[in-house]
Amino acid sequence: MRLTRRLLRPGSKRAFWWAVGLTFLGAVLRSADLLGRSMWMDEGITYMRLASSLTDTFRNVVYVLGKPVIDTQPPAYFLLLKAWIPFGGDSEFSLKWLTAMLGVLVVPLTFTVGRRLFGALAGLLAGLFILLSPGVQWYSHEVRMYTLVVSLAALSVLVLHQALKLRATEPGIWVAVFGVWAVAVLTHYSFIGLVASQAVFAFVVLLVRWRVVPHNHRRMLVTLVALITLAGVVLALLPDVQSLFRRLSGGRPERDYYFVPLDVMFWSELNGFLFGLNTPDPRALLPEIITWVVGTLCVLGALLPSAPRAKRRNQWILLIALIAPVLIWFGISLIKPSYQGFRHLMLILPFIAVLLGRLVWVLWQRGWFFKLMGGLVVIAIAASQVYGLAYVFIRTPNWHDDFRGLAYYIRDHWQDGDVIVIPAPVQAATVMAYLRGFPWRHFPESTAGAVPTASVESASRQQARRAFASQFRRVWYLPLDYETGAWFARDFFKRKQVRFPSRSGAIQLELFEIESPITPQLPTDVRRVSSDPGSSGLTLAGYRFAPAARFNPQPNTQLSLYWQRGVAPPDKDMLDSVNTSFRLFYGGRPWWDFELPGELDVVPSNWEPGDFFRVDYVLPLPLGLPQVPYELKLELRRGSKGEAFQSISEAVSPADVSCCMRIVQWPVAPPAQAQANLANPTNPLASPLAVPAAMPQPAEVFVPQSASLADGWTTWRGQDAALMKIEYPDEVRAGEFLPIVLTWRANQSGLLSWQTELRLEPLIGSAVATTQREAGTPDFPVAAWPIHQPVRDDYSLQVPYALDAGWFKLVLLRQRAGVPLDSLVLGLVRVADYPASPVPITIQHAVPATVGDLALLGWSLDRATVRDTTLEFRTLWRVDARPKRDGVLFLHVFAPEGSTAQQPYVQDDNTPEYGKRFTLTYRPGEGIDQLHRVVLPPDAPAGEYKLFAGVYDRDKGCCRWSAQQNGQPAKDDLVYLGSFSLPKLPELIFKTYVPVATKP
Repeated sequence: MRLTRRLLRPGSKRAFWWAVGLTFLGAVLRSADLLGRSMWMDEGITYMRLASSLTDTFRNVVYVLGKPVIDTQPPAYFLLLKAWIPFGGDSEFSLKWLTAMLGVLVVPLTFTVGRRLFGALAGLLAGLFILLSPGVQWYSHEVRMYTLVVSLAALSVLVLHQALKLRATEPGIWVAVFGVWAVAVLTHYSFIGLVASQAVFAFVVLLVRWRVVPHNHRRMLVTLVALITLAGVVLALLPDVQSLFRRLSGGRPERDYYFVPLDVMFWSELNGFLFGLNTPDPRALLPEIITWVVGTLCVLGALLPSAPRAKRRNQWILLIALIAPVLIWFGISLIKPSYQGFRHLMLILPFIAVLLGRLVWVLWQRGWFFKLMGGLVVIAIAASQVYGLAYVFIRTPNWHDDFRGLAYYIRDHWQDGDVIVIPAPVQAATVMAYLRGFPWRHFPESTAGAVPTASVESASRQQARRAFASQFRRVWYLPLDYETGAWFARDFFKRKQVRFPSRSGAIQLELFEIESPITPQLPTDVRRVSSDPGSSGLTLAGYRFAPAARFNPQPNTQLSLYWQRGVAPPDKDMLDSVNTSFRLFYGGRPWWDFELPGELDVVPSNWEPGDFFRVDYVLPLPLGLPQVPYELKLELRRGSKGEAFQSISEAVSPADVSCCMRIVQWPVAPPAQAQANLANPTNPLASPLAVPAAMPQPAEVFVPQSASLADGWTTWRGQDAALMKIEYPDEVRAGEFLPIVLTWRANQSGLLSWQTELRLEPLIGSAVATTQREAGTPDFPVAAWPIHQPVRDDYSLQVPYALDAGWFKLVLLRQRAGVPLDSLVLGLVRVADYPASPVPITIQHAVPATVGDLALLGWSLDRATVRDTTLEFRTLWRVDARPKRDGVLFLHVFAPEGSTAQQPYVQDDNTPEYGKRFTLTYRPGEGIDQLHRVVLPPDAPAGEYKLFAGVYDRDKGCCRWSAQQNGQPAKDDLVYLGSFSLPKLPELIFKTYVPVATKP
């Protein structure tokens, strides 16, 4: 207890509250976006260490493909995680939270080191600098030992300083010193340099002060030194340590790491301390200058003289702790190049922070000029760190190795009969941390083509193919870097190749199908659609629904489309740009829609004319889709403009809905065989590496969610039915339709029908909009709802055009035969204003006129008028008074010979902003920049074309608004804009062949 008080007791209340404030800020900062970055391969090694036994953890042994391999990291951090798991669990959040808290601990420790060595101001600045360091923040979100390394480094200086104080030579403090040293070396081997230098320095100091050390303390110190020496000898004799020494003396670089100059080592540590690991171009001129300037200031903080002798001793403690680890690592790199970057010497960061704080402390003790210089130093360092800190949270393209995204992609598309093949066990450990329970296989080298003869390779491939074909349908393969899957690519069909963001190396995922997706005949369970590929191109010939990815957190179905090829191969540009629009209609309204990429860029070369090529899609679905006959509309588009080349309208039978669309429970229970595979994923090709069974299934794999407009979940139970869920957007604009979905669950069979009324009401006052209809649908009425199953009921409520912005209540009322049953406030909806539309300034052709409450300012044209080309005209308006009617703005183009005719040659009619807004929503002072697209036919006659503009009522489709031009009423309420001319069409010259009679 006395030792704890000496180490942690502040000298004043103000210093104590400084430490508390910095620690609180550290906790907030370290906890921010904790799960933002995915785990990467080094964190996969952490999971491998956690999966090993306690004995193997002490021996630094992990099993890779059944063989024991020595890990390069000591066991202390992994033992700490093992001790934490029974309390916090082994989820990604729990393990990262513990690491982040170690990153918080370094803040008060660094503050205490600075304060005890150089005073309160130095401690405060040191704590601030280590708090803002983007390098420490980066590794606080990584399940590795680096934040523990930084904390132990600060703690080692703190206990050593306490041990070397006058009259502080009692054995207890030295037990603490040796204990911290032991834990530090067992956390990271970079501590060898720090501990060795601190031990030598302490030995020298004790020799100088040996006479003042009490005799009983001398005996205790000698005993401790002897025990530590004996422990070091025993440690050196261990096989694992000897193996490490042999590797260091091998004289050959490992994994292509080469010699790194000393200045580069110092620069990488200073740059990581200031700018972190994610800032763009850290070698740019300004960051380079700032880094070396701060490094110079750090040296000055170590060398500037101090008056008291004890302060000079503190300088030496910090200087040795800063320089010795780098020099020793540099010396080792001359024998065995192994420096891999900033994280391997992170232990010097607290000393950099303390020495910078000491420099400012020294300057602050002098005149106003030096105080000003000290303030500028603090601002420059803090500004650099804040800049780097911001980039810790900015998702740049190489922000992280997205193994989480890769794992979730597999999860979302997983089907029964799939298997994951991962050659690298470290990658497997990282991916399986997110996909526990999924079967995976090791990819043996002998099947990867790394065999001496083609005959052996062929036999091996055939054996592996038979093994896979007998058990699986599809193979998810995770290759190293961008190399493809060896014989997978030759023997199986490569369906997909998906790349994911990466930082340390390329990450991609490949999906292979064991059987070919090309068939000469459509399967019997495929619905054929009317199609004819003709002599060229391709067409959609059939479709099929089936149950899909049961591990996907979203209920879903599998839609398989069967494409048929014509005589000539389809154009590659077409295959790359095909897209499909999927929509389910009922009662004339869409109940579900989804956009699908064509995924035809992987068509194999053996696709013969008339054959069918299958593409599978996973479509998200809502829970409780009513079992009614839907109309399926598939629109196939291609090219950059999305031009439709095939439209299909098919009736979806209730059997298809019952099979694969009406989902009443999620997640669905896996088949018995799939459950057995998940419970026991071992197989003839399996690796002995396995995630321990004690680790539970992660919640994110199995928690169901619903897509689309979810605003909130409500549980409300009536007498006959319960309202399971309410879906609606939380914001809508005036004039728009508010979609509302109610998901009910019948509490009893044979329900009596009721009327559902939905009201939009102000917080105080009566309803401003209502909609009412019979609950359910004609094909799936309330009386047919199955008991205790969800049923989705779809509504739409139009917001009034002239409704002012604000918050409104969404109220549900049920009544049966005019008798009220229930009423419920579903939630709040915000009616938002449209963004103010400015009045157009640039007007190509001015036309002063008024149409109703609008002023027509003029018009413009984007290009010269030509035939068979989309021309974009713009009419420019100003709103003088709030319109009282909803209008359609039109542009009429009259042909030369029909300038007085009633019908225009071409025209474009649309509401403002091409259908995105209504005239009733405009306020005085706003502008309208209305786009009109027209196309003149290829045979448009030559001559002068006249342009007219105006507005008519949208709801009636007629009734033009009164128009005035040049102070006079406009004829037929048409405002004349101007004219343009088309040249004559080029004349085609035909030469007639006249046969000439020959003489006999």
